[in-house]
Amino acid sequence: MLVAVVASGILVRSIPLALPTPLVQIGLGAVIAAVPSLPDVHLDPDVFFLLFLPPLLFLTAFFVLPMVMFLREGFIVVDADSASRTVSFGNYVRFLSSPDYLKVLWNTLKLGVIVTALCLILGYPLAFAMARFGPRWQRWILIAVISPLMVSVVIRTFSWQVILRNHGPLNDFLIAIGVVDEPVRLLFTFTGVVIGLVHVYLPYMVLPLASVIEKIDPRFDEAARSLGANVFRRFIEVTLPLSIPGILAGSMLVFTAAVSAGCAWPSRSGPEPSA
Repeated sequence: MLVAVVASGILVRSIPLALPTPLVQIGLGAVIAAVPSLPDVHLDPDVFFLLFLPPLLFLTAFFVLPMVMFLREGFIVVDADSASRTVSFGNYVRFLSSPDYLKVLWNTLKLGVIVTALCLILGYPLAFAMARFGPRWQRWILIAVISPLMVSVVIRTFSWQVILRNHGPLNDFLIAIGVVDEPVRLLFTFTGVVIGLVHVYLPYMVLPLASVIEKIDPRFDEAARSLGANVFRRFIEVTLPLSIPGILAGSMLVFTAAVSAGCAWPSRSGPEPSA
């Protein structure tokens, strides 16, 4: 069992995003966050090499080599007439000198940063509640967090189109409580994309964070309280620093998934549904 745990730790640290299934990625994120807390294990170098070799060969064959080939193609310019291939930096020069390409790059990075920040702000309290409120609450919070991942992305996309449309439930609610006087356009906008992605990727932040916070010894908080630290100071100086591994793991998963969510970008342009 111990060998299996170590092997999974090595594999998870090597390919946290190699598998696209959301539940698998979240499970990997949770293991990433939990691996630093495992006890020190001293393995024979030969055993360690045998454990490390299969994931290394897999990564080399299906990740490293394809990425090297893809990077090489970026330096190749094909002549339209003769079909000759020459090595050149022209592709990258054209990319970096094009305002359209730079705008797309900037919007993509901005989207990833905003979605990651919002997932962290919304996910930290949920993760803290999962870790501290006992098994009963943990069960219900876990169901609420991962339930969106049990629904097809197509169904989620159409559901958000219904919610965010001009005469959808969200706009009707805002008008009913007097926040706005007329519908606010959210569908096919950057704001709508952010809302949808935060909903989709929030579990990627919550589960790694909860895994780390759960392993923080409560006696640290009790010691800080006995020394006169208030709730805010205990959180800033004790809980937050100790939960940084979970923050990093969750942020890595959310940011990587958000910037690669190409299916979200087409929804930013198009005709507004009439209803």
